[in-house]
Amino acid sequence: MEFCKKKGKYELRDLTMGDKQISNNIFYTMKYLTINPEVFQSARLYLYYPYEKANNYFLLAHYCEAAPNQGSLIFSFESVFLALLKTVSHETER
Repeated sequence: MEFCKKKGKYELRDLTMGDKQISNNIFYTMKYLTINPEVFQSARLYLYYPYEKANNYFLLAHYCEAAPNQGSLIFSFESVFLALLKTVSHETER
C-alpha cells in the first residue's frame, strides 16, 4: 500500500482504527478510503484473535466497495459481510 501511495497511484484518506464487538467476538478494525483518478474505494479490515491462550491462528476479513470517482455506490453488501462475521465462533471441534 505504501509503495503505490509513494508512487502517486492513489490517495489514502480517513484512516481510522479501533475495535468492534460482533456477536461475542471483538474484532480489531481499520477503515480507510483510497482515491485515484478513476476509482473511489471504501474499505474495512477486520482482524479477530481467538482468546484461547494456545491459539495459533487468527481471522482477517477485508471488505471493499468501489465506485467510479465522482460517482456513488449503487448497492452495498456491507450488511451481508457483517452478517457473515456474526457466524464466527471461537469454539473448535477437537
